[in-house]
Amino acid sequence: MIEHKEQPAIIKMIENKLLKLGLIKSVARDGIIEIISENPPLEVLGKPLVIEFAGTPNSGKNTQIEILADYLRDYRGFNVTVIDEVYRYCKLESRYDYKLYWMFATTIRNLVEITEDTKSDIVILNRGLFDILAFLHLYHEQQYINRSELITHATSLTRRKLCNIVDIVIVMTTTPDISLQREGIYPRSPIAGLAEELDQWDPKPESTLANKKGLKKINNCYNIALNKYKKKFKDIYHLTDNGDKTINAVAIEIGKHLQNTLPDGKITFQKNSRLRHRKQEKGQQLSFADWLNNHSI
Repeated sequence: MIEHKEQPAIIKMIENKLLKLGLIKSVARDGIIEIISENPPLEVLGKPLVIEFAGTPNSGKNTQIEILADYLRDYRGFNVTVIDEVYRYCKLESRYDYKLYWMFATTIRNLVEITEDTKSDIVILNRGLFDILAFLHLYHEQQYINRSELITHATSLTRRKLCNIVDIVIVMTTTPDISLQREGIYPRSPIAGLAEELDQWDPKPESTLANKKGLKKINNCYNIALNKYKKKFKDIYHLTDNGDKTINAVAIEIGKHLQNTLPDGKITFQKNSRLRHRKQEKGQQLSFADWLNNHSI
């Protein structure tokens, strides 16, 4: 428990906003103000909070999704749903363009279904709209679609009503060298497999994507997407890992951004904020950093 007068101004301001939203309530016991959870985000917002992870091959995206989901689900007590990369479930065995359109349709269907979800507080998307936008530019660069098709598809995917379903996009990229070093360490990314399939359709073998030069092309397309579509989403956070950060350091960086940018009351990573959710046991709550130190991946 924290004495109200000892709280930093920013914590007090945030908790006042949470009180107004009805996500928390204050209880006075023996002169101590204790802040506890009252309503889950789903009940207040009318839809789950949606966090989308996007990124280049072997950037550590899957690991960070696992950490965040474990923290929010097991420690914070939120109902969390993780939607895996749609490409993993594509049964089409030919025509890269068919697979692209299948990914379009499946991703949009998932987003629409999220708005109708009545059980999840938080939905974490493992690749979604942003990845498709990045790969549209890769398809265009590889001359699989023309400029008119690129513009048409990108326009349909960046309509406000669709992009607004996603509350925040975490874009993780790494250098081609680091990506190649990590090949075989992390589970194989379906996006890497898609890049290899594009190579098979490329009449120019020297333009293969499954090497350092090809990974540079992929990174470039993500940079194009960041510059071109950043304002289409509510919030995009770009995190680059050049191999000089530990897994926990990356997780802390993501956690801090979520804490600072998500709409009030949905998630807290504050050590001094006594927010407890439904499954949270009574007692002092660990900070996200302290929880990470005790968490095994």
